[in-house]
Amino acid sequence: MLTFLTLLLGIVSGPHTIEVGIGEGVAFVELRLDEELVATIRQAPWEAVVDFGAAPVPHHLDAIAWNANGVEIARARQRINFPRPVTEATLALLPGNGGTGRVARLSWESTAVVPPENVTVTFDGKPLAAPNPERIALPSFVPEQLHFLRATLDFQTDVSATAEITFGGRTREKTEKELTAFPIRAPRGSLPPPEAMDGWFLADGEPLHVVAVEEGEPSTVFVLDADGPREFRRMREAWMLPNATGTLRGTVRTLLAYPEARAGQRTFYEIFPGAFSRSKGAALIAVLASVRAQKDGQPCPRLADAVAVAALAAAEYSHPRAVVLVLTGNPDASALSARAARSYLSDLGVPLVVWTAGPAAPDATVDWGESRAVHTRASFRKAVNSLEAALDEQRIVWVEGAHLPQSIAISPKAAAGFALAR
Repeated sequence: MLTFLTLLLGIVSGPHTIEVGIGEGVAFVELRLDEELVATIRQAPWEAVVDFGAAPVPHHLDAIAWNANGVEIARARQRINFPRPVTEATLALLPGNGGTGRVARLSWESTAVVPPENVTVTFDGKPLAAPNPERIALPSFVPEQLHFLRATLDFQTDVSATAEITFGGRTREKTEKELTAFPIRAPRGSLPPPEAMDGWFLADGEPLHVVAVEEGEPSTVFVLDADGPREFRRMREAWMLPNATGTLRGTVRTLLAYPEARAGQRTFYEIFPGAFSRSKGAALIAVLASVRAQKDGQPCPRLADAVAVAALAAAEYSHPRAVVLVLTGNPDASALSARAARSYLSDLGVPLVVWTAGPAAPDATVDWGESRAVHTRASFRKAVNSLEAALDEQRIVWVEGAHLPQSIAISPKAAAGFALAR
């Protein structure tokens, strides 16, 4: 047995003490950060300090247990600066032969006490009925070809979970390989079949095998300071259109840039309590204007820090995504710089859009790069349409293997016009 006793939630950088729990027969444990050896632990207490760098970056932290003969006997992985769901699900292909009459089983564990409100299943990217999640009847398939099964569970408590497996192929009926998803920008939102995209993408210079491509519902997170909702209420009243002026497809959430420190079991981390609201199909101006922002004695927002947290939320379920930062001119009291936050979003594969909805300070817009003013009804509509178009052209590509998102690049073999969404 080998397990991490230190779990690092949220945005992580700098040095942290990592403690592991071991079972019998372990002589020493190696800690590897992105496959590079960073510590060797040979005795109790089974802990070591790992430096995750000055700015947040997605990492794989691996613990490897060895016995006295130098044989690996256990391994555990913790994903750092990745989305960490509170609900997890698994899919399993039940025993059987061939590609006819096969059944899969969906299982889940959740902090929600109610069953999922909705279960969506796709087989090779196409919708599949699943009235009984414990016995999902699969369509007839060719066992010699690789197939992709995915399930998404939505709970009434505003929590979701996903599970994916691949099976089939010439050398094995099912694979235990991990999968990696990342967004790309596709011209006119169209992609060729997965098999035609092999070699289009690289990880650390090595070609990747594409398993599936999906569209999915977009997930957009707006980062607001306390003055943002006030500005949108003012604009809505001035336009005399209380609920009109455009909607965004998919899920829209808002995050207020005033965090609180919370004590975990072994560390402190920052959260934005009560900051997320969720709506589908509502007029965007109404959603943004209805947020009740409380400064709670914090004179300055933590904009860059909130942008990084918003990126985790936007990327949570491997859908098309974007973070929209709304600047109103308030100074930023973040621990992260705007540059570090932008770099982290780029690494994670979350596009950043910046709007100015008030007398935004010129130096703020310089720090964040290109921005778009939304002071008038026409400019707001144009901004919404531009954001919608950017989300519509995103597609999610699934490849075999566990890869860091910042290691993925477009290959020269890819067709013209395709790009990573960053």
